[in-house]
Amino acid sequence: RGRPLKLHVYASEVSIRSLLVQDNKEGKEHVVYYLSRTLTEVERKYSAIERLCLALYFTAVKLRHYMLTFTIYIIAKIELIKYMLTSPMLR
Repeated sequence: RGRPLKLHVYASEVSIRSLLVQDNKEGKEHVVYYLSRTLTEVERKYSAIERLCLALYFTAVKLRHYMLTFTIYIIAKIELIKYMLTSPMLR
């Protein structure tokens, strides 16, 4: 199965992107795959966490063969705790 992969997931207000990388023997990241797409008008209304989840779903569908074969560590920069504390809770 080889070395594990790292999936960097990004979501802006207009697009989603992901970068699949693997560390080489020297410890430097080597790009395996890059994906991106522009958000639709409806998707642009999503919250930051929803856009990030969309990016992860989009990537999982496109790179399913990698997801099933390798151990993958997901890396996303989002202030999740801040988001959870400022968002209304569903009851």
